[in-house]
Amino acid sequence: MRSPETCWTGPRRELVSTSAAEGERLPAASAPIAGAPVAGAPGTGAPGATRPVLTPPTSFRRDDGWLWGTYRSAPASVSLDDARPFGKLVPGIVQRRALKEWQAIELAGAGVTLLAAVFDAKVASVAKLVVVDHQSGKLHSFMHVGPPGRARVGDGLTSSTSVCDTDELLVRFDNEGGMVRFVARGAPTEDSPRIEAEVTVPLDTQPIVICQPFGEDRPLYSHKSLSGCEGRLWIGDERRELSRTTAWAIVDDHKGWYPADLTYDWCTFAGGVDGRLFGANLTDNQVLEPERYNENCCWFDGIMYPLPPIRLIEAIGSTWRFGDETGQVQVEVHQDHIHDVGAQFGPRYESRYGKASGRIVLPGLGPVEFASLTAISERRRGL
Repeated sequence: MRSPETCWTGPRRELVSTSAAEGERLPAASAPIAGAPVAGAPGTGAPGATRPVLTPPTSFRRDDGWLWGTYRSAPASVSLDDARPFGKLVPGIVQRRALKEWQAIELAGAGVTLLAAVFDAKVASVAKLVVVDHQSGKLHSFMHVGPPGRARVGDGLTSSTSVCDTDELLVRFDNEGGMVRFVARGAPTEDSPRIEAEVTVPLDTQPIVICQPFGEDRPLYSHKSLSGCEGRLWIGDERRELSRTTAWAIVDDHKGWYPADLTYDWCTFAGGVDGRLFGANLTDNQVLEPERYNENCCWFDGIMYPLPPIRLIEAIGSTWRFGDETGQVQVEVHQDHIHDVGAQFGPRYESRYGKASGRIVLPGLGPVEFASLTAISERRRGL
């Protein structure tokens, strides 16, 4: 395996579109899609045909349904408010309790791994900030859970704001001009010092944007991108600087009409490989027909590569293994810190922080091997 690197240059390749023709529209979810992924032979690691990456419509919604697919960018509005998964007789204000919206950031640099989010669960407002300080070996966590209305999530990553501001915790994203400006503040507690962050993330690489079905009228939207980032963090009185060549961030904008028994396993990781920024997003969730619809992808030097359906193959103690049926994706994550939230019975959520190693075969490039890249994993069971 290639040894881990701690720095990289900016994207060097021209960002060539892998999209289908302008204005191409996906058929309904029940119809076959030309160019849908075809798996390679099991066990070979050979990538199958890549699912199409389409030019976005003006809206995911049409009179006759939703435009399912993977897109190279987001439409002007990513609102999913028109969905009616419980039928037209149930008032929209009642149905919206099933809609979950969040904006999040995953970040690593300056000896820190950070996860922060503004989460509008409709039945509650949630904000979280988790910082793992690798210099001290400590995990610092801040969370607000309160009544609806305190957390506000914007309409996409263009000219919008997502924010939850309380006396103890501020998490804010200002999305404007191809930039995401992230600000967080956690008040000191008995276990943790004051934590503050001011980070700028340019949206200068190819994202993955999806609109995919949990059901006939249950859409999921997600917009994720990986870039170098810059800014500063404070842990107590200690200030740390983030540089775009040594720190990375994944921006995650998300809306979904999730089933009541919300379930997913997820992992993201990134770092330098051969002097270029490399990372991946791996999700095993409840989307229908995952061979055609999933949000799995890899980024390498600013280019986004769709990946096949992924499963959490094994979870033994602090080691999780993710992969696909053909062996194209083989990732092992060793976790050093766990942040567990939830009651003994009922909804549970946990995030884990560690290092990812493995191998991913990319179409046209062949295998990319990596070791000890900073990783964040999550498991959610219920709302």
